[in-house]
Amino acid sequence: MVLRASAFLAFFALAQTAHQPQPEPVPMPPPIVAPIDKPYTYIGPIHLTVDLSNNADRIAKMHEEIPVVPGAKQMVLLYPEWIPYDHEPSGPIQSLAGIVTTVHGKRVQWVRDRVNIYASSP
Repeated sequence: MVLRASAFLAFFALAQTAHQPQPEPVPMPPPIVAPIDKPYTYIGPIHLTVDLSNNADRIAKMHEEIPVVPGAKQMVLLYPEWIPYDHEPSGPIQSLAGIVTTVHGKRVQWVRDRVNIYASSP
């Protein structure tokens, strides 16, 4: 019995000293393109509908249509990070929920940027 226990301990000690692969960091995603402050003059106007009927729960429902250039492959949407009269980047992004994006009536995946939490792309 002593021989089995010592053999087990020796095996366990060798297993602990063997090189174990360590976790590797995930490569950083490519940076998003810096926003450019210019007038929106693309295909047509942006349509925005806001439903503020659920005041008791402080829920606002919005539907926004943003026309884009035909054949566009990617669009990055930026949530306001700096709110007027605040002295820090405190945009209430944690209150944003239920985002659904569609292109020509077909649902597309919504992806939040892994570095800038205020940037997302459908």
